[in-house]
Amino acid sequence: MSFVAVRLEGLGEARKRIRGIPGIVFSATKRAFLKEARHVQMIARALAPKRTGELRQGIKVESEGGVTYGQMTVSVVSTADHGAFVEYGTGRRGASRNRAPLPPGYTYHPRQAGMFPVPHLLPAWRQRESKVPRTVANEVKAALRVKAAR
Repeated sequence: MSFVAVRLEGLGEARKRIRGIPGIVFSATKRAFLKEARHVQMIARALAPKRTGELRQGIKVESEGGVTYGQMTVSVVSTADHGAFVEYGTGRRGASRNRAPLPPGYTYHPRQAGMFPVPHLLPAWRQRESKVPRTVANEVKAALRVKAAR
C-alpha cells in the first residue's frame, strides 16, 4: 500500500484573501447597474415629450437591496402620474400602435379614440441593454484588481 502526503502552507492567508470577494463582486455589480441605469435615465429624459417638464423630471433611478440579502433591484421609473399613459398610449390609438408588453392592470378602452404612445423608457433601455454585461464585467475586474493589490 502506498500513499502521498500533501502539505498546504499559507491556507489561512488564502482564506483571508478570498473571504471578502463576494461582497466586492456584489458592490461592483450594483455600481455597474446604477451606472447603466443613469444612462437609461438620461436617454429616456431626452426621448420623453416636454410640455411642462413634469414627465422628464419624474424619470428616476431607484435601487433596492444590499449585500446582506445578496439580491438587488435597480429600476428606471416614471413617477409622473401620466407616465404610463404617455409610454403606452390610451384608447384605440394606443392599442393600435403599442408594441410593448403592458404593465399589470393596464388596459385600453375600446370606445375612446385616445392618444398614440410616445415610448421613452423602453427605447432608452433597448439602447443600453447590450452594454450592461460589459459594464458589469469591467466594474468587477477593476474591483478585484484593487482587492488583489492590497
